[in-house]
Amino acid sequence: MKRIAVLFLIIYISILSFAEVNDKVGVLTEEERGKLQTRLEEVSKTTGVNFYINYSKEGETPQLKEVEKSVIIDLIKVDSSNLKVKVNFTQDIEVEEYREEVEGTLENLEEFLNEGKNLEYSIELLGSLEELILKEKETEKIEKKEFAKKGNNKSKFLILLFILGGVFFYRKKMKSLKR
Repeated sequence: MKRIAVLFLIIYISILSFAEVNDKVGVLTEEERGKLQTRLEEVSKTTGVNFYINYSKEGETPQLKEVEKSVIIDLIKVDSSNLKVKVNFTQDIEVEEYREEVEGTLENLEEFLNEGKNLEYSIELLGSLEELILKEKETEKIEKKEFAKKGNNKSKFLILLFILGGVFFYRKKMKSLKR
């Protein structure tokens, strides 16, 4: 019984999504950081993807807990009031076809950064990325269904071909026996 409980615990831990806010430069207040962490965890749960938001100085890179199925948002402090933003997706998240949409979102939200609204910027960016990832997952589901349907049609065709071939050879054999 203990083994089963340990096995379930390991499985549960392995499917948990990670979400983490790293603010090494003190851009956010504790309250803002808490709000952002909560939103980050929500997005991580709904998408099944690990999210990291890193506020750091140029050249600093925080250690990540999980690097598969992850989105890393780096907000790099360039000077006392400007942040440079980088959004990175791990290779197992296919968003290449949405690259322009991500870039457009970053441009549209740039006003928040210019006004010093870092929390609002991060929350809006998370919402946009959540929509994007959910759209990609829906596209994947549709593609899998279409692939399965095509595979199913091919197997039906092969079975029908096999049956027709069997009938043809059976008739040929019967005609040769009648002679």
